[in-house]
Amino acid sequence: MSKTFNYRQKVAILGDSGVGKTCLVNRLVFNMYINYTNPTIGAAFASYVVNDDFIYEIWDTAGQERFHSLLPMYLRHTDIIFIVIDINQNIEDINKQFIKWFSYVKNNNNLLNKDYKICLFFNKLDTNKYFQVPEDILNNKEISFINLISAKTGYNIYKIKSTLDTLAKIHMETTQPNIQNNNGSIYDLDNVIKKIKLKCIP
Repeated sequence: MSKTFNYRQKVAILGDSGVGKTCLVNRLVFNMYINYTNPTIGAAFASYVVNDDFIYEIWDTAGQERFHSLLPMYLRHTDIIFIVIDINQNIEDINKQFIKWFSYVKNNNNLLNKDYKICLFFNKLDTNKYFQVPEDILNNKEISFINLISAKTGYNIYKIKSTLDTLAKIHMETTQPNIQNNNGSIYDLDNVIKKIKLKCIP
């Protein structure tokens, strides 16, 4: 018998082909790394269970251009967007990738849930441990979380889990900013996001 969850949110993962989206999902969900994975066709589905009440439904979308026409179908009613960028390239290409996918999300935000969040992950830190996030990206107020990760080694994956767990807890206890929870405390979601964002950046 399949498990029924009282709470669920949808995560969609965007990024060019080969940046490590599927490897990120494998590391996040199964804590495993496969050295070679076939390119995703259309999209692949996985789930990340927070607790007995909450589950994230994760859609790992194809990065190849020929599948981009399918993206709106997978973005519909998404709560959290993961944008994944490969740092193993020059800074100009990194900026181009960021602008491409950030603009895509903004131009299609009518498909997303109202309070959607953008999480940006710079992957393959194992190939360039000295990489620094460009200042203009770091200061972008529309990105909720920025993280340097390595899906291969598992570096900073725990921060992604911690962020998802915190957002799940908030979602379960409140549906709007500054609403009283069961413990009598008040959640200011904007303030919570700021605190998590600070923790996410190494």
